[in-house]
Amino acid sequence: MSRILLFMFTPCSRIPSAVLQGPAALDILPDGGWTSVYVQVLNAGTAAASGVRFSVTLPPELQESGSMTTNQWDCSGEGRTTTCAFVGDLAAGAEPYGLSLTAGVSGATVGGASDVTAEASTTSPDANAANDTDRQTLTYVGKGIVKTQFWNDLNADGLRQPGEPAVDPGGISVRSVGDDDLYGGANTFDGQYSEQVPAKEYYAEVEVQTSRWLFTTPDAGDDRVDSDFTPNGENQYFQTARTEPFTVTDGGTVQVDRGVVAVAAVS
Repeated sequence: MSRILLFMFTPCSRIPSAVLQGPAALDILPDGGWTSVYVQVLNAGTAAASGVRFSVTLPPELQESGSMTTNQWDCSGEGRTTTCAFVGDLAAGAEPYGLSLTAGVSGATVGGASDVTAEASTTSPDANAANDTDRQTLTYVGKGIVKTQFWNDLNADGLRQPGEPAVDPGGISVRSVGDDDLYGGANTFDGQYSEQVPAKEYYAEVEVQTSRWLFTTPDAGDDRVDSDFTPNGENQYFQTARTEPFTVTDGGTVQVDRGVVAVAAVS
């Protein structure tokens, strides 16, 4: 899953002006991938804006599958473009919920790119019409694999030796660095986790119950057999850890392992 945030606001302190902005480009799968587009309006001026409208146009590779807005907007679609008109005047400082579109990907190719475009307008004087349009670029990527092995570090040296058993101490989250993609779940057979994900940059997060487990020393020296998770938080019940960012390439596999030490062994 990926998400696009497209914000419109009026930066002029006296006369309303519509602007549209978006974050960094997103990477999604060319077939079977999906994304969401969110358009929001903020009147940052000191006067009400009349005739506020915006439109968002999806590229041919994105097929809209759902939408959500409120009764403050009158929205209609024609082809790949959805247009929304604000009902009444948009008061100074108002930031109503906008329009959320969900779209699936079809017909794209790995390595290709396409744009989502949006445009805003108002019938009130517009101080900066040059900022009334914006676009968000999507790139289409292949798939790679993230794997994890969880094990009980019996001698707490940060390295997995023969005979140190696999364990299932908790779940894992694999999070995209650049957007809202999230994968993960409970551990699978023999302490192993494997997930096929879009090829881009991620980090992984885990947590364990502090009454049962602690994380072993990270990055003890041999990346083939050490633990890749660094503790980064703890409370009365859980300890959390995460990896450094890593890049999954098209057709590649990234292994991130986690060693834990039984609390009984260190108490």
